[in-house]
Amino acid sequence: MNALVVATLSAVAALTSAEPPTAARVAVLARLPSEAQTLSLGVVDGAFRFDADTPLGRAEVARARAAVDRNPADPDALSDLATALERVGDRPAAEGIARRLVDVRKAGAAKAPNDPKAQGCLATALLCAGDRAGAEAAARRAVKLAPDEPGPRVTLAWVLLGPDRAGAVAALDQAIALSPADELDLRLVRAWLRADAAMRALNGDGPAGGGAFGRVAAAARVRTALREADDLLAEAAKRLKAQDGKCGQTTRDRCLGLLMTRDLVRFAARNLAGGGGGAGRDPVLTDDTVDLIRQIVPPTSDDPVRLLFAAFAESGAVPGAGPDEPAPAARQAAAPYLRRLAALSGGTDPAAAATAAFLHGLGHDLLGDAKAAEAAYRDAVRIEPRFDLAWRGLIKAAADREDAPGRLAVARAWADRAGTPAAWLALASARAGAADWAAAEEAVRTGLGKHPGDPALLLAKVACRLRSATPWSEAQEKDVLEAVGAASTGVDRSADRDLRGEFNRTVALVAARVGEPARGREFAEEYARTADDAADSRAVLALFPERPADKGK
Repeated sequence: MNALVVATLSAVAALTSAEPPTAARVAVLARLPSEAQTLSLGVVDGAFRFDADTPLGRAEVARARAAVDRNPADPDALSDLATALERVGDRPAAEGIARRLVDVRKAGAAKAPNDPKAQGCLATALLCAGDRAGAEAAARRAVKLAPDEPGPRVTLAWVLLGPDRAGAVAALDQAIALSPADELDLRLVRAWLRADAAMRALNGDGPAGGGAFGRVAAAARVRTALREADDLLAEAAKRLKAQDGKCGQTTRDRCLGLLMTRDLVRFAARNLAGGGGGAGRDPVLTDDTVDLIRQIVPPTSDDPVRLLFAAFAESGAVPGAGPDEPAPAARQAAAPYLRRLAALSGGTDPAAAATAAFLHGLGHDLLGDAKAAEAAYRDAVRIEPRFDLAWRGLIKAAADREDAPGRLAVARAWADRAGTPAAWLALASARAGAADWAAAEEAVRTGLGKHPGDPALLLAKVACRLRSATPWSEAQEKDVLEAVGAASTGVDRSADRDLRGEFNRTVALVAARVGEPARGREFAEEYARTADDAADSRAVLALFPERPADKGK
């Protein structure tokens, strides 16, 4: 069982066995930060971001599931379904399918114990199922069985990607030496790894850590990674042009991935050096790499996600095109791709059309055209009313212009037309913003009636109770603790960083309310480690002053 769940259940057990609430416990409310007096729903109102939970993604899940239903033991069909489920954020279902895939791959490896391909397939399946140690063992068996083949070493590189990036690069180096024909593809992956490592170094995530030494080490790594990326992308552009569009999509996608990562690393390095977002991005794309983008993703492409990435990548070629205040020229550079997205939003397949409309809006959002973004989001929810990401775009648009009635109207429409957990959370948050606490709690109760196990709604229920200034009865306290315990299971299985932070914050506030400072500080410190709102994390930590005995630990 995950450590987070263990800690949570331990805290719930300890709190449940405590004495009934008293006036002394309730007095702690006077020390809570002002944010804790309102409905805390950061999982809805946090930074707007794109993920793969689109109608098109759900359609891919349906197609993959149908293929598995036709042939339950087909490893390719199982792999496609696990990947599709992971992309739309259904991690529990993806893990279940991955475990079925492991059983199929184990059977295949048992029948052919000396087949490196069977061992490599088993390694990939184990990695998808979360068994990294088993995956590494299988990948190393494949390398041992076929020491002169590049494929097993590439598999080993993917397995090592998380815990041992240096080992992953070394495995790719060996694969490149063995496979001149695949050299460009593998070099692109290696360059992406190094650029990603440079980004981590800029964030103080690595052996050097932070401080002056860490900054010097990061700067050196950034220069090396950017130089390699620049040279390799220039080479790739020439090769793609020479092949006249015959290069495979895998190579094209790897070029685009490296291009985007390179641009982000350069932008982050410039910010850390004091350039700031408002000063705009460097004109990092040469004519060769702009041409490369157009070869990878022509403006006539039918792939909406690649069109969005290409739009934002090419806009980076424009001097002064910062994400805070994009230059008009950046919008002009992105325009052909955005026009194509608009055209795709008029297609006959509702899933593809709604996804294209949403990405059309997101492209305008990224480039600072709020009016065009809002219109595209409205188009997306017209095509697919249960499209939560598009509704979030409309909520963001109303919040950006400080239109509280408009935000409430959008949230009501979202709850009426979609009825998803996110919709009820948005309605509760909008009503809380208007200080209509009874209506906010009613929205949470309605949402839980339709989605009883949803962790975000359970945390919202606790947040509603936290704002009460009256003492909790024993039954109310038990109800709150049970809601926290029930939410912990869903939080543990979710990849949503905001949800995890909201959970830690909520448990800390509950512990403060019921007089459990040791438990509260544990969760407050975990919240502070990942919180974007530094002021709020400091305020939550301030509820649990360190005892003299704690300071030397």
